[in-house]
Amino acid sequence: MPRISADNLADHRLHQSDAILASFHRLISERGYGAVTLAQVAAGAGVSRTTVYNYFTDKEALLLALLDRDVRALVERVRSEVADAPSATSAMARYIASQIGEFARNDVASHDLIGQLGPSGVAGLRRHLAPVSQLHREILDRGIAGGEFRELDVEETARFISNLIGAERLPVANGERDASEVASAVTEFVLHAVRAAPPTTG
Repeated sequence: MPRISADNLADHRLHQSDAILASFHRLISERGYGAVTLAQVAAGAGVSRTTVYNYFTDKEALLLALLDRDVRALVERVRSEVADAPSATSAMARYIASQIGEFARNDVASHDLIGQLGPSGVAGLRRHLAPVSQLHREILDRGIAGGEFRELDVEETARFISNLIGAERLPVANGERDASEVASAVTEFVLHAVRAAPPTTG
C-alpha cells in the first residue's frame, strides 16, 4: 500500500492532486500544452504515471481541472473586488482590470489552448469559463436596474465584452501590451457602449 503523506486519506489525495496540477501548470508555462506528457507531469509531481491516471483520465481532463481551479480562484477574487463597488460603473471597471490583470499574472494565459483541444475539450473549456461571464451579466443587470446603463440585451452584451477582453489575452500575457493601459482602454470603450444617455432638459 502506498505511503500516505498526510493525516488522512482525503488530505493525502488532495495533496497529490495539488502536486500534479502544480507540475502541469509549471510544464505548460515552460513548454506549452502540446509538448507536455503525463509522464513529465508525474515526474514533476514526484508520483508515478499510474497515480496521475488515478486522478485524471487524460491530459485534457488535467487541463480542465487546472482551469477549473484557476477560474474558481479568479471568480472569488473578482467577486471580492467588486463587492463593495459603489456603482455598477465602478464594478465594471474593477472587473475588467482584474480580468486583464489575470492575463499578466497567470503565465498559462500566454498559451493558445483552444486550438490544441478536441471538440469535447473546447466544450469543457467554455463550460469552465462560464462563471466568469456570469459576473458580466450580474454587473450589467445591476447597471440597468440602477439606471447607469441603458437597456441592453444582457446575454449578447456580456458575450461582446468577453470577446473584447479575450482579444487582449495574448498581447498582455506575452508582454506586448501593458495590462493597466489595456484595462483602461477596454473600460473606456465598454462604458461608452453601455452607459445610459444623460436625461434631456428643457
